[in-house]
Amino acid sequence: MASSKKKWFGYLVTAALSLILILALLVSADVNEVSEELAHSSLLLIVIAALLYLAMVFVRTVRWYILLKGAGQTLPFKSCLPHYAVGQALNDVTPGRVLGDAVRAAGISEEEEGVAIGASLSTLVYERVMDMLFTTIALVASFASVYIFGIYEGAWDALAFLMVIIVLGNLLVIGIISHPAIAAKLGAFGIWVSKALKNEKDRERFANWVNKTVASFNEGRSMSWKKNKKHIITSMFLTILIWCMEFTRMVIIFDSIGATVFLSVIVLSSIISFTAQLIFPAGGGNMMVVSEFFQAAGLTSAVSATAGLLSIITSIWLIVPIALCTFILKKGRYGTHRGKTGQQTTVNE
Repeated sequence: MASSKKKWFGYLVTAALSLILILALLVSADVNEVSEELAHSSLLLIVIAALLYLAMVFVRTVRWYILLKGAGQTLPFKSCLPHYAVGQALNDVTPGRVLGDAVRAAGISEEEEGVAIGASLSTLVYERVMDMLFTTIALVASFASVYIFGIYEGAWDALAFLMVIIVLGNLLVIGIISHPAIAAKLGAFGIWVSKALKNEKDRERFANWVNKTVASFNEGRSMSWKKNKKHIITSMFLTILIWCMEFTRMVIIFDSIGATVFLSVIVLSSIISFTAQLIFPAGGGNMMVVSEFFQAAGLTSAVSATAGLLSIITSIWLIVPIALCTFILKKGRYGTHRGKTGQQTTVNE
């Protein structure tokens, strides 16, 4: 209980620091100028950007559903959407972007009969690999474009260093999570941890849970190209669509405030800001990157800060209240799972 409280306290501190960062960026850009930019922005285009983000969440949910089906899990699509919304919101407001994924996988396996938590977790591996592969390729291509056309006025050495770090980090993570032995090693570690439990029944129960989770994880990630060709190809196309929708959303945001920016710069900032969210959630990392990046691309500090603010308003700050309402409406169903008879059984905390 104490460690859980410390963890949540750490999340709150990080979120608070992110909000302070947002305020600091607004103040440094002159709040009055930002307010003026917002007053002259196109409300219609801002609404379109927000709707495009919600459509992107829907497409991400479709991709997850397809991967679950490919992993042999049977469930209705309507069950995936609320879990994805809650998971996305948690990822956006907590550092590391992993808490929401864990909640999403655990929630869907608890509520839906026939969905193993290990198989659900395995689909998250495929999601991460697909996202990282695409963003790595897009990052390198956009950086080359920006360099060739000379449309970036910031420190090239710092940008190049940051890009190399992100690319190497992506490739390292892809290698780790794709390694066949990782699940077995984590399972062995879980069994070792279970030895700390004093009660023999609890120790045995935990060990059985670990073994079942590892088994279902391996089963889920063993999607072969020949057997699951349709699921994998469809998910790849959806990944490209998802990121194209994100880039389009940023283009619309700049159009709403009357600013014109090269697409390659938008691609760079979108991918780098996504990485910055790992450290500064709740919009702090996103706004920091967008504000600083577009200033270096020739825009004023007020325009850059306004674009950063609109970026998080039409995404992170939009999905969090929606997810909160979803969670409240589903309260009483979370923390339950369906037995083989279809009846719900309460899970002990």
